[in-house]
Parts: sequence; structure tokens; C-alpha cells
Amino acid sequence: MKLHETPTGIIEIEIIDNCSYDQFVSIAKRVKKQLGIEFVSKIGDLESYYWDFEFDKLLFTIHHNVFVGVSIYLPESKLSPTETHKILNKVLNILQNNSL
Repeated sequence: MKLHETPTGIIEIEIIDNCSYDQFVSIAKRVKKQLGIEFVSKIGDLESYYWDFEFDKLLFTIHHNVFVGVSIYLPESKLSPTETHKILNKVLNILQNNSL
């Protein structure tokens, strides 16, 4: 699990590469428990799922794609890259300290 910048410039927490939908659901349940959040929106199709949640008054998305894996990012964030790194590191530390 690590911070990663995509080719399009999105900063995200890369949780796992190439996993099944069942593994995604298991990871999402652990994220929910460890961060103490509720999912406010769940959108999906055959290849990708986008589940939104609020943490520290910010909107996050946990994303699953059968080819890319699972990641967490801030959709449509107005934060600076420095602020984005800071909040994603906070989430990453919580998840790592609880052995996601």
C-alpha cells in the first residue's frame, strides 16, 4: 500500500493490484471499519466500482477496476498537491496501522 500519482496527475493510495470484486468488497469493509465511515454512494459496472465516503469533512472514493486494482483518492478535490498528500497520508497511516 502506497501513495501513487497517476499519469493524469491524480494522487491516490494504491491498495492492491488486480483483485476480484469479492476482494474489493472485503477491502471496502475493512476501510469502513478502520476509518469509521459510511459509504454515501455506490456506482459500478462490469469492470469498475466507485464507492464514495466522507472522512475529515472531505469526499473520498474507493475505486476498483479489474485491470488496475483498488485505490482511494479525492475526486474533484480543490486541495493543493501538498494538502492532498497530507490527507491521503493520514488515511494511509490509519490503514497501515490497522493492517489493511
